[in-house]
Amino acid sequence: MLSKSRVPCSRRSKSVFLLFGLLACISLPTAPSSAQVNVDLQIIDNVIYYISDFDITGGGRPVDLFSCAITGAPRNIKIRVQMTSDRYPSPLLEALTRTFAFSGNLLITYRDFRNTNPDITVERFTYNSDKLGELGDAILRTGQLPSGRYDITVQVLDPVTGNLLGQDTETLIISNPISLDLISPGQNAGTAECPTLFSSLPQFTWNSDADKFIITVCEYLPTNSSPEDVMQNAPRVRMTLKRNQDFFGSPTFQYPTGGLPLLPGRVYYWQVLALLQTASGEAQLPSEIWCFKIHSNDGVEDMVKLQQLMSLLASLGLQDLLELFKPGGPLAGYQPNGKIRVNGKSVDLTELLVLLQNGSIKIKAYNVE
Repeated sequence: MLSKSRVPCSRRSKSVFLLFGLLACISLPTAPSSAQVNVDLQIIDNVIYYISDFDITGGGRPVDLFSCAITGAPRNIKIRVQMTSDRYPSPLLEALTRTFAFSGNLLITYRDFRNTNPDITVERFTYNSDKLGELGDAILRTGQLPSGRYDITVQVLDPVTGNLLGQDTETLIISNPISLDLISPGQNAGTAECPTLFSSLPQFTWNSDADKFIITVCEYLPTNSSPEDVMQNAPRVRMTLKRNQDFFGSPTFQYPTGGLPLLPGRVYYWQVLALLQTASGEAQLPSEIWCFKIHSNDGVEDMVKLQQLMSLLASLGLQDLLELFKPGGPLAGYQPNGKIRVNGKSVDLTELLVLLQNGSIKIKAYNVE
């Protein structure tokens, strides 16, 4: 009995010894890992990026395209920045610093890699001239970085071994989607005669996905030599408009009653500037220049418009309405005054003609006052 009881004791003692040995192994401090640096890269969002923002050839004014926070144990490090594109996987540009003492907490921006930081010396800054050359047409045409996906990577390296201590990559999506197309009133000033409006308080409309605009209306003077020259005249009105503040949905602007009046018989030019946020600050995207003429009070243009309306109504089979304007009719000799309402909305005679001609509306009933 005694001999049997000793065996379990021996086994129990051995088991306890092995358990302690395992715990000792677990509690031993581990050797420092080579990846002891945290890298947090943040892209600074802008609507448009210009190639000059990157200051590729040096001597320019680079902007803060990104900010990067680096934290970790103090040591000597190097930092490398690379930019690639979905079109070209090989780096479009690459920068590498010289070895410097990392204190454990560092905030850097793109500008630091263009020799703007006295504490960080750039050992090498290279760019792929062949690949950038393939982008040259788009760059030279717009001055903007072409649409696409661009990956920016910041890497922290061990200066002795070259091992990677930490990195982060962020994607910059450039779409350059901003469009700016005028809709009404008038038409392109360089294409044809300026259309006549029968309202001195027109509503201006345009299409754009920008959010901030400046609209300018100027009067044409006999001394002006071009539409651009007209826009240098003292403006009749110049307003800054913001989406969801001054308009909702499609951009619109009603000529203000308190503005300088648009006078009968005069020609006016107008243009819209879209204000865009870029890495270099606010930029302006100009629209085409359109023009229109405010109808004169001599009745000649009204008579022409009336004749056009009568011809159109005749083609639509509205003979009973035409009878009103014939000699002996209750409206014989009357001229349109430009005040027309369609479904309760005020339109001018020109707009009515356009709506009827393109089939946008159909006359179900009418009332002449």
